[in-house]
Amino acid sequence: TAAAPGGSPGVNPKTSGLPMTTPGAPGAVRPRVVIVGTGWASFRVLADIDTKKNDVTVISPRNHLLFTPMLASSALGTVNQRSICQPVRPLTAKKNATYYESSVVGVDKEKQLVTCKTLGGQEYNLPYDKLVVGIGFQPNDFNIPGVKENALFMKETADATRFKDHVLEKLEEAAYCHALDNDLTLSDEEKWKIQELLTFIVVGGGPTGVELAGELTDFLYNEVANLYKNLKPYIRVHMFTYDLLNTFDEKLQDYAITHLRKKQNVQVHLGAFVQKVEPNVVHVKLGESA
Repeated sequence: TAAAPGGSPGVNPKTSGLPMTTPGAPGAVRPRVVIVGTGWASFRVLADIDTKKNDVTVISPRNHLLFTPMLASSALGTVNQRSICQPVRPLTAKKNATYYESSVVGVDKEKQLVTCKTLGGQEYNLPYDKLVVGIGFQPNDFNIPGVKENALFMKETADATRFKDHVLEKLEEAAYCHALDNDLTLSDEEKWKIQELLTFIVVGGGPTGVELAGELTDFLYNEVANLYKNLKPYIRVHMFTYDLLNTFDEKLQDYAITHLRKKQNVQVHLGAFVQKVEPNVVHVKLGESA
């Protein structure tokens, strides 16, 4: 926002309600800088900004910076989840800034207000003179029916926790499902049920998908194989993707495909398009067939 004559840079006295003051003068008013988000860009701005010259407020529903490349590893215990998170409050305290654990649901550029919503659903407004938006992206379901309702995502720490809980839940269910009929003998139908419970599908061959498939098979074929010895023959991991690591060099792509198939025992299906997701069923188109 352009400063009025005699006003502080970035402050509009007409909309802010602040007195016009010369920067550096006794009692000078600091421009109110609102940073939305706690991702890489927002954290860098917060770390670099001079809070002696700016009144800084950070708004985000996520109270930490997440090192996303290690998220898949944290999902299955390879790294501790705390080691890939940097809390925002120590930095805001050090910088003498303010943090609100809320989402921004609206921006009024005329009145220079952001509308915030708490995790409990309460709304409030905060004024700003300069607004920094660094909110990143949400997972893209490409409008495929059933994805939001039936699939697990890998974007936030809560997603990693939910994924691990889901895997452990399926393992325990597979361990006892044959006993539910009060007969410990495994029937063909029960074997099919166990294999269904222990079939895991990763959709997408980008860095996150490849990392997750590798971490998952490491966990299943090592730790799980030792703890649930009778379940190992039923474990299946599939990856459905059109291509794999398409932003990387072709040699690296070929190496990753070979490694996943031969070393990690992942059944990689290339040229695949997910058409619909139902509870416990994924509808996939492979080339000309569905």
